[in-house]
Amino acid sequence: MNHRIALLLVGLALALPVMGQTTLNGAGATFPYPMYSKWFSDYNKLHPDVQINYQSIGSGGGIRQVLNGTVDFGATDGPMSDEQLKEAKTKILHVPTVLGAVVPDHTGQSWCQVSGQTYHRGLPFGRQRHYLHFYRLPFKGQSRLEH
Repeated sequence: MNHRIALLLVGLALALPVMGQTTLNGAGATFPYPMYSKWFSDYNKLHPDVQINYQSIGSGGGIRQVLNGTVDFGATDGPMSDEQLKEAKTKILHVPTVLGAVVPDHTGQSWCQVSGQTYHRGLPFGRQRHYLHFYRLPFKGQSRLEH
């Protein structure tokens, strides 16, 4: 009887570290990766039993991996479309985590130059809803790119 109890205790002692380790895998947008890397590292220092792995492969790749069920969470620059949500095997919850901004420059000092007229007449009144609606004037030559 004591031999069985000893074997059971040894088996439990060997299984506890395995049972106590939690690993979360995620993939997606490249923009939040530096922040995620810091957060996940700091969290792991406080909770060594939790390991969070994140692959910075782009929003589209993150959506595909979530839809395929190969990761626990994904990150995108924008929410998934209604079609993508219908495709999901599980319920998807969108949680904003990292905010970034596109700032138009009409001073002529950057690769994306916006005329003052386009900027002041378009943005405040909702006429320009996507940054690609602005004219891009690269340093070498000119090109017009609209979304």
